[in-house]
Amino acid sequence: VGSGIVSIAGLTRLVGLPQLQAIGTSTPGQAFSSISGAAVWSFDGCCDLAAAACLGVPGLFGAFFGLNVASKLPESKLRLGFAGMLCLVIAPLAARSAYMGSGSSNADKGTAAGEGQSCKAPRSFMSRFRDDVAALANDPSRAACHCVVGAGIGVLTGSLAVGDTMLMILYLIASGCEQRLAVGTTLLACSLPYLLTVVVHLGRGSAVPVLIPASMFSMCIGSCLGAQVSCHSLSNEQLQIGLAGGALMVGLLTARDVLRTL
Repeated sequence: VGSGIVSIAGLTRLVGLPQLQAIGTSTPGQAFSSISGAAVWSFDGCCDLAAAACLGVPGLFGAFFGLNVASKLPESKLRLGFAGMLCLVIAPLAARSAYMGSGSSNADKGTAAGEGQSCKAPRSFMSRFRDDVAALANDPSRAACHCVVGAGIGVLTGSLAVGDTMLMILYLIASGCEQRLAVGTTLLACSLPYLLTVVVHLGRGSAVPVLIPASMFSMCIGSCLGAQVSCHSLSNEQLQIGLAGGALMVGLLTARDVLRTL
């Protein structure tokens, strides 16, 4: 969570790209991170394949709609939308998660031990998929809710490329998944919309191909360093506070820059 914020902000503030080009150049790295992360989590059994399909497939339509909306918006409105997402959604949610950290940990443990969904023992792909589909087929209202939420979050993926992962993880946790299962399912579900955004941005010329390898490489290096720091040095509450502070700072700076040009 947060890789898109750093990548897009860096491409706009340091490289000087317009917001839409920064989004288009950032999405290949986000897609690669999502796919590789989904593979790792899924291999460990921490992925609900049926839920990921219900979230990801409608997310394709939402992402395409978001792409079309973003392509028609002026630079100032697109950047204000980016700033608003950071300041009004991501920063408050991250701060709330940090504040409720200890309570959330206890709730997650209770959910995993009780009726909530948790990670499963590694099995064959088709066996897991059949079991996940059968479980979801017994609750059609839950499947329909996944589809609606997936389409809505897909709009964020296509238009802003930030906030989607965090919102989907929180939605899955609220619907009864434990944290690890929610993360793995989200990564797999977001892979499809992100792949679509990559194809569309490259096809429309709203990405800078020469910067894509550098963006992907820096995101991979950052992911490795971040994993080392988070695993050995920082608590979950400290990470959430860092995310909230970073999102708020980038959002306020972006809004200030836009307002200065009006």
